[in-house]
Amino acid sequence: MKILTNKLLPIFAFPMCLSMFIGCSENSATNFEKVSSPSFSPIKAFNEKSQVSTLYWKYKIVGDEIKMEQDGVTTTYSMGDMELSIDPGKMIRSMNFSGSISEPTNNMNGNFAVTVLGNLESAAGATMLKDTEVKFDFNMSLGADDFHMKLTAAMQYNPAVEWFLDCENLDELAIGYVYDEQGTINASMTLTSEVQGEAPKSKSIDNLTSAESWEIVDKLDSVTVQGMTYENVIVVDRKTLVPDSNLIGNPSDRITITYWVAKGIGMIRATGYHKFMEKNLDIELLETNLVVLN
Repeated sequence: MKILTNKLLPIFAFPMCLSMFIGCSENSATNFEKVSSPSFSPIKAFNEKSQVSTLYWKYKIVGDEIKMEQDGVTTTYSMGDMELSIDPGKMIRSMNFSGSISEPTNNMNGNFAVTVLGNLESAAGATMLKDTEVKFDFNMSLGADDFHMKLTAAMQYNPAVEWFLDCENLDELAIGYVYDEQGTINASMTLTSEVQGEAPKSKSIDNLTSAESWEIVDKLDSVTVQGMTYENVIVVDRKTLVPDSNLIGNPSDRITITYWVAKGIGMIRATGYHKFMEKNLDIELLETNLVVLN
């Protein structure tokens, strides 16, 4: 089992950007009642009885297959659709992702699942993210050997980080407007690994510092995504300094995520939204239970 672990661990040694949203495709918007909100990135929405209810989005990952080469061997990661849901009562944002892995040269195959949970809060009219927990679960077989590994990354923010896109008047801001009022972001992080046949390992680091800014880069009357047309769309660049965590060997880096958000709907498209196996993934909205207010 030690040999199997050594073969598989390099494959999973990818950068972890905890701002990522990832999901799976088990549900459908028809399973949720229709809700509405005036926000460009709703956290709370109301049904026809003016009661808060669950918000749900499903996204397609553009190019839903990733091929990685290592030592002349190609591993293929196939991914389903992305899901995102928000429980406005508990103020929990939940994301899930699953897919399959295959590498025929060494007769390796299996599956993986990822869950991302974020605890939200409202403060002074703004939506804040208090913490993020990312869980990776891998089940693999290599020839006659089986392998199971879990990774958990927990990030605590102090103070909480503002989610700028939950705003009703983004369309009133001028192109070129930059929001960076929060300044320095302070956080602590804990990474825990559980590898089959080995004792669990955990490592923590405090005093992580970062910074981010949001810039309005375009304002569009309408945008068509996956056959659906959305009106009143704002394009926003989010630039984040990801610090060197010293946990998995990632140096500090600046990343840019571009969001297309439609009023009353939320994110309809994103580029550079998260990294998976060192590849930037883009996503596009397939369906949601949010409907635009008349």
